[in-house]
Amino acid sequence: MKLNQLLTAASLLFVLSVFQSPLAYSHEEKMTASDTDLVRQIRHDLASDSTLSAYAQNIKVIAHNGKVILKGTVKSEVEKQTIYDRVAGETGVSSVVSKLEVKSLEY
Repeated sequence: MKLNQLLTAASLLFVLSVFQSPLAYSHEEKMTASDTDLVRQIRHDLASDSTLSAYAQNIKVIAHNGKVILKGTVKSEVEKQTIYDRVAGETGVSSVVSKLEVKSLEY
């Protein structure tokens, strides 16, 4: 019985390792000081841009070794692209994955 459980657990770990990319779990790993600085700089730049909606200024930013993931809601495709371009142009950013969603925001 224990061998069966061990094989089941090993199979599950293998399947999870095959289907998860580094970006899928990087935000769960401990961020380095440079990751923290990068996130801080990106969030500061977005928050200080008065042309962006309040939703866009508060998106989630995750960094791991220069790879940045953006999550949250923005008001338009233009805003989504603007954020992507700004983040991609930041010093220290090697790649950007945008998981931003465009939603019509009613006030």
